[in-house]
Amino acid sequence: MCRRQPQANSIYSRVDFLRLSRGTIDDSIVQNLNALVTPARQGFDPSSTAERQVHPTRKRPIEAEACQGFKEKVLFQSWQTRSDVLNYCAGVALDPNDPDLVLREAESAKDRERVVDERLDPYSGRFFPREARTESLANLVRNERRVEGIIRARTWSLVTESITSQFPSMALVDFALYWKVSAGVLAHNQFDLLGSSGKHLYRLIAGLEPKELAAINTNCTNMSQQQQMQLGSKERSLFKQVVEHYEAKHYKKGLKAANQILGKNPNHGDTQAMKALIMNAQGNTDEAFLLCKAALKNAMKSHVCWHVYGLLWRCVKNYEEASKAYKFALKLEPDSQQILRDLAILQMQMRDYEGYIKSRRTILQSSGPRGKNSTSRQNWTGLAVAQHLAGDLYDAEMTLTTFEETLKNPPSKSDNEHSEAVLYKNTIIAEMGETERALDHLEAVFKNNLDRTAVMEMRAKYLLQLGRNQEAEKAYRALLERNADYRAYYQGLCEALGLGDSDSESLKALYDEYAKNNPRSDTPKRVPLDFLHGKEFEKAADQYLQQMLHKGVPSTFANIKSLYSDSAKRDTIQGLAESYLDGTHAHLANGSSEKHTDGEQESTTKKSPFDLAVLYFLAQHYNYHRSQDLTRAMELIDRAIAAQPEEVNFHMTRARIWKHRGNSQNASETMEKARSLDERDRYINTKAAKYQLRNNENEAATMNMGKFTRKDAVGGPLGDLIEMQCMWYITEDGESYLRQGKLGLALKRFTSVYDIFDTWQEDQFDFHSFSLRKGQIRAYIDMVKWQDHLREHPFFSRAAISAVKIYLRLFDNPQLRDESFYGMNGSLDKMSPSEVKKAQKKARKAREKQEQAEAEKADAKKTASVGGDGEQKKEDQDPKGAKLVGTAEPLVDAMKFLTPLLEFSPRNIAAQQMGFEVFLRTKKYLLALRCLIAARSIDSTHPTNHEQVIRFRHSLKSLREPPSPKVLEALEGEFAPLVSPEADLLKLNSDFLAQNSESAAHVQASLRARQSIDPKTGDENQKDVIRTLAVPSVTLDDAMRGLDLLKEWEAESEYRECYVAAAHERWPDATEFATK
Repeated sequence: MCRRQPQANSIYSRVDFLRLSRGTIDDSIVQNLNALVTPARQGFDPSSTAERQVHPTRKRPIEAEACQGFKEKVLFQSWQTRSDVLNYCAGVALDPNDPDLVLREAESAKDRERVVDERLDPYSGRFFPREARTESLANLVRNERRVEGIIRARTWSLVTESITSQFPSMALVDFALYWKVSAGVLAHNQFDLLGSSGKHLYRLIAGLEPKELAAINTNCTNMSQQQQMQLGSKERSLFKQVVEHYEAKHYKKGLKAANQILGKNPNHGDTQAMKALIMNAQGNTDEAFLLCKAALKNAMKSHVCWHVYGLLWRCVKNYEEASKAYKFALKLEPDSQQILRDLAILQMQMRDYEGYIKSRRTILQSSGPRGKNSTSRQNWTGLAVAQHLAGDLYDAEMTLTTFEETLKNPPSKSDNEHSEAVLYKNTIIAEMGETERALDHLEAVFKNNLDRTAVMEMRAKYLLQLGRNQEAEKAYRALLERNADYRAYYQGLCEALGLGDSDSESLKALYDEYAKNNPRSDTPKRVPLDFLHGKEFEKAADQYLQQMLHKGVPSTFANIKSLYSDSAKRDTIQGLAESYLDGTHAHLANGSSEKHTDGEQESTTKKSPFDLAVLYFLAQHYNYHRSQDLTRAMELIDRAIAAQPEEVNFHMTRARIWKHRGNSQNASETMEKARSLDERDRYINTKAAKYQLRNNENEAATMNMGKFTRKDAVGGPLGDLIEMQCMWYITEDGESYLRQGKLGLALKRFTSVYDIFDTWQEDQFDFHSFSLRKGQIRAYIDMVKWQDHLREHPFFSRAAISAVKIYLRLFDNPQLRDESFYGMNGSLDKMSPSEVKKAQKKARKAREKQEQAEAEKADAKKTASVGGDGEQKKEDQDPKGAKLVGTAEPLVDAMKFLTPLLEFSPRNIAAQQMGFEVFLRTKKYLLALRCLIAARSIDSTHPTNHEQVIRFRHSLKSLREPPSPKVLEALEGEFAPLVSPEADLLKLNSDFLAQNSESAAHVQASLRARQSIDPKTGDENQKDVIRTLAVPSVTLDDAMRGLDLLKEWEAESEYRECYVAAAHERWPDATEFATK
């Protein structure tokens, strides 16, 4: 080894000095500070050792003069000296004169002259050139500066900890000065204004590098919080257990571990945050928020606390606040993959596509676990999905292409994720309008793609769009070879061949070809009935019907009832079916053209399967509203039941006929009898329950449904149905309670439907990550688009409209909100005060008796409602909906249902009419007018529109305080064309009544309007309602709405009895009009 040069020796000796100085001052800083403590003035007390000291005694104070002297004369002087030494070493390292230069060049030349034979000596080729002195010294100085920064940060934290407990003001002054100097806020010309302590501090900090200053700043900023967050080894192990218990949903164990940590460290923020998360999972959301806020106060710089805070906001569906919390957590921990993923998922849920793109790009660019983020397909696909949904189709395609280019090895042919990603990329190209390029790309991946059907469908579609009809024809014929029952393939083939509905002969030949090649397929035989007419239709219908009826297919009528919109086709089908029944039409054996011989005729005493199928078909035919003859339908189905009394479908059809005749009682009993014939059939079970609900038999319906629910379900069959989101039952149950006047139970059911749709909305969170992980991208995109229109679902509309109607009743009749009137039906306004009190007392006693009986019944059947995690299930605190019906602001609660209804179903006329009613009562006239105009644009002839127009003009005329001039101007500008301010509303209503006297619904709307304009015409209006039963076109539904109108007006009993009697005479089987 060569000898060190004198100057280098000087440097290494100075490095040894640094180490000695640190060992003397910084490494023993605790001992140095303890040496400053003033000795005890009292002697040793032996009694102090009589008991064990569990907690250490309080530290003795350090005198201010001693502390200040130690800093100025020892600590800062030592730091300054070491800074001078480092600066000197750095200057030597910059000296260009390298004394080892000649020696290094000689060694390099000698190495070049060597003969290397690695076969003889494998190590002979190695050569380690001598390092330049400049490089070695620079590395040495750099390392020493880093060590110096770490040591000074630790020393300063210990010093300030000791000082803060005794002299807070002194520590704060030094701390503030430290921040100013390190951040460069203190200018050099202010140096002379500092004291001796400040000058020392400035010198030592000014000599550090920017990275070292940043490290010291961070350490000093988080010093107090880090001291609080530091846990012992046992507590750290317990904290890991808290996280594990939370993830495993072992909440009791998690709380126990968290409480153990907080017992010793009561202000540990991360533990408090995790405890808050567990409490929220147990349903204690309010307490969880309070505890999490306390955790944030104790650990404001903890990313765990902010992350938990965001999770809590997400649980209460306040996504804006959750997003803010996540972003703050990311500022503290930018590389946290979990927080990044949670933020990205939340942004996707909020449809914040720009933010989602940014988060996805950050995830992709970050290293991730083991540096796999940039090589993970799901991260690239996630970014492409974000760009696609944001409308950046070009960027989405480039993202997918870039990932494909980074693949070192081609994916295997069985890689389903790659196959799906390729097709997703193809759909993006097609959405860009580049059909030709999309087709080329599809051709390139055709052979290796696993979803062969999707590829073939897309290829046929592209060829058709490009006008390459011959190739498109081949493509659709190939698809029909795979599935000859899919109508879309036939439509595509007809379009490729240029065949329209007018080319009936060519179309018939095409479908006959496929019917011959696919004798078991129904579509090529059924579709020609849509475009054929006259004799051709009769021939095709005859062949189709006989084939289906000979097979005894129960869905034959359901397959062809769409043809009944054409009256000629309807009459033809009726004639054919009647001729089958009469035996006047030639029978085809199994749908063939061969006639039955006399010897093959069935005995007249026993119906053949074909005859029973004809009876069943005709009964459904005459029960259908376009060809309705309920008497004939009942006669035919009775004949079928007499021939085969055990056939379930026959009894179900009989129940439907009773339903259309208005007899819900007989319909329910008949459907129940059908259910008893096959108790293992879930479908007939649900039909029986539905008919029982239509007959207001809620308990019987629940018992029937309980035959197919979990026996140990919390809340019984109803609880299981709600948990399983059986919306048809919940909706029907609510409508039944609404008919019975049990508004609380009805609201309870409609609120459950609302919650189900909220749950579906929340369920997206699972698929935002699951779909990317599994690679099902196209299905995920379809799901997102479907979720955007989720509340257009008919079940939501039904439940929301019914709920709004209930809230309107509660607003118009506040007495219904009183719990003492809960479940009462009848007129309250016409009762005297004493009668109201008696009725109130009677209702209260009846309700208490019912609640007591139900409580005893529940206790008798109570089972252990314990979940898989050992936690007790939370019981419903308002099973009857008393809190819902007792709301103080019914119109505010109505807006909860109305707002999504108007937003997602703007073409629903009933929703617009409900919006008008709510906004009119809240005196939001512009919004009411908007709903009124929207309803008229949907159906200008709807009878309710006329009534609401009249009421709206009457309301504007009757205002005690007119709206502001701007509002009034806007109102008249839009509403005046409908009804002028000077119009005579009574005359306008009379004209409407005269023009629509043959429509019971329009007459009822006119009478409603007249009642609202002039309440004195009540008797005349009630008589006119009775007269509507004489209108020839009046239906059973119109008659039932008329009875509801009389109940709404609280008509005298004689008018109601007269109406019921007249309706019973016209509809004798209707349960609603049954006389005692």
